[in-house]
Amino acid sequence: MAVAIPASVALTWFESVVDNLRHDMEDSATRILQGARRPSAIRQAAE
Repeated sequence: MAVAIPASVALTWFESVVDNLRHDMEDSATRILQGARRPSAIRQAAE
């Protein structure tokens, strides 16, 4: 138990950090892809 409990706490913390990073990366990718689509929409509106 002396090893299992701290290991479980460390794993939970590590998974939380990884989940937060994954979420941030997904948000960044979405913003990049949406930004890449905007100029064509602006060009179509101007035409």
